[in-house]
Amino acid sequence: MGGECTPLSGYAYSNIQEFTTPSNDEAAYYNCGFTPEIDISNTDPLPSLKPNDTFTAGDFPVVVREVSGGNGVFSGWGYVTLPFLENIKEIIDAVNIATGAATNEEGGGDVNIGKYTRIKVAFDGVEINTSKQLIQGVVETDYDPTWGGIVDVDDVIDDIVGDDGAIEPYDATNVEDLKDVIVTDEGIVVLVLEDGTQTPIETDTPVVVKGKDKQWTIDEDGNVTKGTPAEGGTPTNDTTAGISNSGNVTEISEKDVQVVFIPSGFYGTDKYQEKITSEKYKKEYEFINTHNNKEYPVVYKLISDKPKVTDGVKAKVTFSNGKTKEDIVFKTINGAKVATTWSGNEATLKLKRQFNFAKDEILATVKPKDTTQKYTIAGKLNTWHVQQREINLTLVSVNGASLSGVDERINKIYNKAGVHFKVDKVDYSTSISSLNNGDSDLLANYTPEERALINDYKSKKGSQKEQYYLFFIDKSNITL
Repeated sequence: MGGECTPLSGYAYSNIQEFTTPSNDEAAYYNCGFTPEIDISNTDPLPSLKPNDTFTAGDFPVVVREVSGGNGVFSGWGYVTLPFLENIKEIIDAVNIATGAATNEEGGGDVNIGKYTRIKVAFDGVEINTSKQLIQGVVETDYDPTWGGIVDVDDVIDDIVGDDGAIEPYDATNVEDLKDVIVTDEGIVVLVLEDGTQTPIETDTPVVVKGKDKQWTIDEDGNVTKGTPAEGGTPTNDTTAGISNSGNVTEISEKDVQVVFIPSGFYGTDKYQEKITSEKYKKEYEFINTHNNKEYPVVYKLISDKPKVTDGVKAKVTFSNGKTKEDIVFKTINGAKVATTWSGNEATLKLKRQFNFAKDEILATVKPKDTTQKYTIAGKLNTWHVQQREINLTLVSVNGASLSGVDERINKIYNKAGVHFKVDKVDYSTSISSLNNGDSDLLANYTPEERALINDYKSKKGSQKEQYYLFFIDKSNITL
C-alpha cells in the first residue's frame, strides 16, 4: 500500500502484507473467520415484531425499522450490518479524527468505511419463529444504484432513510370539546369528544397531540400519556423570538438570562469539549447563534427507564436587569411543561422516558413583559428517549481467571447508556499455555491461536446464537 500526502511529493509505502480472499461460501457467511452453525428446528410462530427488534436471516441480524403483520408472518424493512466492515469502522473513525490535519483542511480523514456497513433490506410475508429466526421467505436488499441505501454508522441515528427520531406533532387546538385521545388495537390514533364521538386521525407514531389545554403523548407501541401544556404554549415563530417558520431553534434570543445545562443525573450526558480542536468532532454537535453572535453548544441527554424510572438534569441560570426564576418557563419543543425545582440559581428538570426511540428538545424560555411581545430563548437541551436494550453476555474464566465484580462494573458503565447485560459466568479449562493475541493491524481479526481457543471452548461448552462471549485470561497461567 502506498500513499501520497501532497501532489507530486512521491509515495510512501507500507511493509508488504499478504492476504487470501475467501471463497464465495466463506464470504457469504463471514463472521470473524468462522462458518456459522445454522440450525432451525423451532417452527413456533413469533406473536409480534416491533420496530428496533432484531431477527436473523441466515447469519445476518436484521434490525427492523418498519413492520406490519403478526402471528409469525411479517412484512416491512430494516437493515443488515456487514460484520467484517463494522468491526474496523471505529478504528477508521479514530484515525480520521487523529490525523484529520494531514488529510484535509476541514479536519477528519477521507476514509469513510462506515458508509458501507449497513444496507437497507425489505421483506414481504416472511415467517419468523419465536427464536426470532427467519424460517420461510426472503429478505432482499433494497437496491439503489447510487448506494443511497447504505448508511454511515456515524449517522445511524438517521437510520437509512432519515429516521432521526423525530416526534410527529398533531395540532388539535381547533377541535372543540376534545376530551381524550386513544389508540385502537390496530394502532389508529382516535380523538374522543365530550359527547363520545370518536374521530380517527392520520398520523405516525410517536406523536404529540396538542389540544387547547391538554396534551397527549403516544409512543411507538401506542401507549398514551396525558400531559399539561406549558405556559405560553408551543414555541412558534409567532410566539417566540429565535424560532423559525419551520419550528426550529435558530437563535438564543434572550439578553438578560443565560441557561447552561450541566452534565448531571443518572443517564449519560454528552457535552462538546472545547479542548478537542478537530472540526470533524465539532460537526457532531449542534451549535446555535446567540443574540450577540456567539456560539451556544447544545448539550445532549439520554433518558431511559431501567434501572432508573425517572432522571434529572441540572441547569445553571444567570440573571440580569431584574429577571428572576419566575420569568423562566421550561418546555419541550412541542409545548409540554417540564417539571422543575430550584435551588438558588440552579434548576433541576425532572425527566422520564416517553418513547422507545425519539429525539426531543427542551427550551428554557423567558416570559415577555407584556402579551404584545414574544417569549425569548435562553437555552436548549436535546434529549434522546431510548428503550433499554438487554444483551446476553457470558463471562468465560479461562483456567481460573478471576471474574470478581466484572458483571457489576460492566452494567454500572452501560446502564447509563440504556444498555443492560444479562450476565452468566462459565469456568473453562484448556491446555493451551500461550496465546498470540496479534499485533492489532488494521485488518487483523482473530489469530490462529485465538481461533483454536474459541473452537476448543465451543467443542467443550457449546455456544448460543444470540450470546456474546468475553474471555478472561490470567497472564500467570497463559503467556500472552
